[in-house]
Amino acid sequence: MGFNKRGFQRASCDMESSFTNIDAANRPSLNETTIENISESGIRFRSSQFIPLHHRLSFKLNLPKRKTVEATVQPAWIKEIPSTHQYDIGGRFIMLSEEDRTVIRRYVTNPNASL
Repeated sequence: MGFNKRGFQRASCDMESSFTNIDAANRPSLNETTIENISESGIRFRSSQFIPLHHRLSFKLNLPKRKTVEATVQPAWIKEIPSTHQYDIGGRFIMLSEEDRTVIRRYVTNPNASL
């Protein structure tokens, strides 16, 4: 675990999750993804579809041994992964309850501990 440039501790993970693109032009659908790392400020995940930077995503984060965290995420950057038809996305939390922020902080500090 290290610190990102924003100063929050970040934990690497391989966590299954799902999100809905709130701003999708067509009917929003549930998308499965894998969270690659997480901090109090946001997440890094993969998507099989391009997501514009101004879109908002409603996430359900299934932190192991903890309650499900709900958050609204906005992409801060997106990079196409060559030859995979997938995108690596860094998202920042734009809506996250203080209780859920505490759950994430505890997870990042000690991923193997229970609630």
